Amino acid sequence: MSRRFKKSSSQKVKRSVNIVLLTIYLLLVCFL
Repeated sequence: MSRRFKKSSSQKVKRSVNIVLLTIYLLLVCFL
């Protein structure tokens, strides 16, 4: 658990990935 807390960069990457997935999902919905 402590190791995960030390890796704060991983959380930022996860956030960025989530944002990208959301944008792609919105684009797909718009095109459909």
